[in-house]
Amino acid sequence: MNIGVSLVGVSYEDGYRNGNYRKVDFSDSANNIINSIIEPLKKDNNVFVYLTTYPHQHLNKMCEIYKPKRIQIIDY
Repeated sequence: MNIGVSLVGVSYEDGYRNGNYRKVDFSDSANNIINSIIEPLKKDNNVFVYLTTYPHQHLNKMCEIYKPKRIQIIDY
């Protein structure tokens, strides 16, 4: 069976926006997502990852980790 895993949202941010500090880093949860969701599904299925996120300086690293079939970048 083919399964698509869609990862959507802010994947990296480190700074102030509208006066509020916010730290979001996809790498904090990447191993857990891969080991707990993607790899178990791969045992009996074809799994494809799709990313939708905002542009950031670590986007290439994110793509190396998740190896998405398709990526959509939306302006923040």
